[in-house]
Amino acid sequence: MSTLDDKQLVAQLIQNEGRYPDDPQVAAIYSYRNPEGYLLGKIIYPGNEGIQVQELITSPFVRNPTLLWSQKTGITPAGKNWVETFKTL
Repeated sequence: MSTLDDKQLVAQLIQNEGRYPDDPQVAAIYSYRNPEGYLLGKIIYPGNEGIQVQELITSPFVRNPTLLWSQKTGITPAGKNWVETFKTL
């Protein structure tokens, strides 16, 4: 998993179906708020045994996780909204 604070990069990953040059395709992209309230992106890579982790679980460090895109579901309504909001900041 990787956390991204670059909202445009998250929007680009959503638009490119989880692909970024020279990186493996991600399994899922989420948004969430950290304890300080900052909106962040979280990318989840396929597991080592080929198992894809498709859920980001609420914790003290992850608040309001929202699926934006996954290999399984494609882009979600929240993902479309993210792209529209952040693609050209």
